[in-house]
Amino acid sequence: MEEQPNFLANTMSLQYAIEQIVGELDLERLLERIVEGACKLSNREFAQVVLSDPATHIAFPVAHFSTSGQAASIRDSATRSIPLTRNGKTLGALILGGDQNPTIEIVNFAHYAALAIENARLVEENVRSTEQRALLLRTTERIGNAMSVDEVITAYLDQVASNGRYYCSILLYDFDEKGNKVGNLVRGQWAPGGQVELFEIRIPADQDELDPMLAAGQTVTYADVFTEPNIPPSLRAEQERDNRPALALVPLIGDGRRIGLVILSYDRPHNWTREELAPFQATAVQLASALQSRRDHDALIETDRRLAVLDERRRLARELHDSVTQILFSLNLLAQSLEPDAPAPRELVEKIVELSRRGLGDMRSLLEELRPVKGQSGRPTLPQRISAHAATLIGLPPFALNSEPYRPVSEEIEQELFRICQEALNNVAKHARANSASVTLLSDGSKVKLKIQDDGVGMLKKGHQEKRQGFGLTGMHERAEEINATLEVASSPETGTTIEVRWPKDDD
Repeated sequence: MEEQPNFLANTMSLQYAIEQIVGELDLERLLERIVEGACKLSNREFAQVVLSDPATHIAFPVAHFSTSGQAASIRDSATRSIPLTRNGKTLGALILGGDQNPTIEIVNFAHYAALAIENARLVEENVRSTEQRALLLRTTERIGNAMSVDEVITAYLDQVASNGRYYCSILLYDFDEKGNKVGNLVRGQWAPGGQVELFEIRIPADQDELDPMLAAGQTVTYADVFTEPNIPPSLRAEQERDNRPALALVPLIGDGRRIGLVILSYDRPHNWTREELAPFQATAVQLASALQSRRDHDALIETDRRLAVLDERRRLARELHDSVTQILFSLNLLAQSLEPDAPAPRELVEKIVELSRRGLGDMRSLLEELRPVKGQSGRPTLPQRISAHAATLIGLPPFALNSEPYRPVSEEIEQELFRICQEALNNVAKHARANSASVTLLSDGSKVKLKIQDDGVGMLKKGHQEKRQGFGLTGMHERAEEINATLEVASSPETGTTIEVRWPKDDD
């Protein structure tokens, strides 16, 4: 060690330099004080602190001081390096200009500098953890209230990305029914100094050497994609197009699989630090969970929509079968009963005219359901509709309708009850060979009982009956289920057939 002419003066200088750093908890100001104090204490032209990143263990300069006020080139100067260590771990190094060996005072100063750096880092880490927890809470609340994928992306970019200085984009993967990735969709971006912008840019799905790392949840960073030799060509081309050499990819993992990426980029080369990436990494789980939840919800809505379309098609098929098809069947029977060269009886002509009108009316009703017309009123009551339909049936035996008392219920319920009764009466006219038929319709406004009876030959065995009637019996059961009603069928050759409907279902 160099001999010091004035031990007391050096000791006081060391004590003063230590006092300037041990109480400073702001890491940036602390490092500035360390390099300045080291220069003054050692009478060197310049000093520099190099620290190792705790996560990557990569060393990089963080503070510099020169007595001349100008930056000195360490590469072209003679230097001495003093390790900054704590508890056996190397935090970095204090580099001094000049080729003189460090004095005992500067070595002791380096010891206290390492202690101060460790304390400042702990404080910084605690502050960062507190800030991240607060950010997590705010982000979770914001995206938790979002109702759609677009709202989730907007909330995330506005809450997290806007706190940084980098371009931030959200990329989501498209999957096929088997769960294979089939495409990439960029859904939104936040730009420095700008606002959140939502869009959809579809790009082809491809596989590259980054996939295993991203699938494992690892963040991938590049300081400069233009000079990085191992970057996938397609990724380099995209960054060259936007002129953003710095790139970081934070994977979004939802339900155990990667569903997308948070893409950070910068318009100049940049070494990404743990502190910069931490907010995006800490909130990636919340973002992935929210996006997956909203996408699943959207998929369920789409499935429900498709099922609703299928249900509507089945309903229209039943309506056509129960109304127009039956009328056409009756018209066909009437037409076959006409003698080619004989004049048609007046009663038969009136029946044909009435059936034709009913067919047109039913078709008009179906079209109105598909394209409702405002302002319609004067709809016939359910008993009136049943009576009118019975009057048009060819082959229906003497018919009686008992509908006292009857109080109307909703139009939807009455429509299904009418179609059930219509189908049952059509079956009586076509197949029962009965001497009489009756309909009992009772309602107090909250409950309805509908019974259709005939004294005919009864139904065939179930398999043959359903095969012969097509939509008939099956359609009646489906209509009853749709309005939460029970439908029971009793039939025998001795007593005929009784179909009874009760709405709503009795509570068990």
